[in-house]
Amino acid sequence: MSKQSLRAVSNDYGFVKLIETAAKSGGYNAWQIWDDFIYMAAAALSQPLDFRQNREDEYLRRAKSKEKTAKYFPQIFAALVNTMEFNSRGGLSDVLGDAYMRLELNNHWHGQFFTPDNICKMMAKMTLHGDMISDAIEKKGFVTINDCACGAGGMLIAAADTLRNNDINYQTDALYVGQDVDSVCALMCYIQLALMGVPAIIQIANTLSMEIHDTWYTPFYIIRQWKFNKFWRGEPTPTAMPEAPDAPEDRTPKAESSHEPEAQPAHAAADIVLPQPILDEATGQYSLF
Repeated sequence: MSKQSLRAVSNDYGFVKLIETAAKSGGYNAWQIWDDFIYMAAAALSQPLDFRQNREDEYLRRAKSKEKTAKYFPQIFAALVNTMEFNSRGGLSDVLGDAYMRLELNNHWHGQFFTPDNICKMMAKMTLHGDMISDAIEKKGFVTINDCACGAGGMLIAAADTLRNNDINYQTDALYVGQDVDSVCALMCYIQLALMGVPAIIQIANTLSMEIHDTWYTPFYIIRQWKFNKFWRGEPTPTAMPEAPDAPEDRTPKAESSHEPEAQPAHAAADIVLPQPILDEATGQYSLF
C-alpha cells in the first residue's frame, strides 16, 4: 500500500504502527507479523480456559520463528486493547477488520471485502427489533445470532452494539456464532468478541460444505456454558455443570445420591480457576478484565 495510506491508518490505530515497526525490525512484511500476532493473541485468550495442546505447540512454534520481533507482540496486544476500549465509548466497532482492509491485507481472490461498519449497524438495526428478541430471551434465556461468513466479526459486533443500544445485555442475553473459511479472519473475530466479553463460538469452517476445521470458544462462553448448553441440547439445563458442546451425552443411569466429585469441563485445564466477571453497576455490563 502507499506510504500515505499506511500513515493514515497508523495515525488512527497505534497497534498498526507497532506492527509496521516489528516488521521492519525483523525484515518481514506486515502480513507475516499480522498473521502470527492474530494466532498468538487468540491462543493467549483461549488457553487459560480452553486448553488445547496443539494450540500451545503452534503458539510456541510461531514465537520461536519470530524471536527478533517477539518483544513487540505484547505491545501490539496492549495497544489493540487500548484502541478497542477508546473506540467503545462511541459504540462497539470492528477495529481489526477496518485495519485489515485499510492495510490491504485482504485476499482479493477469496472475495475478502468486509462490510463497512455503518452498513453492518444498519443491517443489525433492521434485523434485531420488535418482540422477536424479547420473546427469544424470555423463552430460552438468550437470543442466538449467527453469521455464516463472519470475517473479522463486523456483523456480530454490530448486533452486540444494537442490543446494547436497546438496553439488552449483549454479554448475558445473547449467544453469537460465527463461521469463516479463512483462519486469520475467524481468529480476528474471536479476539474482538473475546475482548468485548461476548459469549461466542467461532468456527474455522466452510459453511457451504459443512467442513469444520477448528472451533474456538470465548472466555465468556466457557464461564456461562451451563446456560448455553440448551442451545446444543435443545432444553434448559440451568443446574448443569459446564460441558463441551461436542462431548457425547452420557445416557447411563446415575444413582440418586453420589459423593463422587463432578467432572471438570472437557476443554478446561483442571487446575484453572474460572475468573468471575465484574459487573459495572452504572452500565449493567460485565467485564472480564
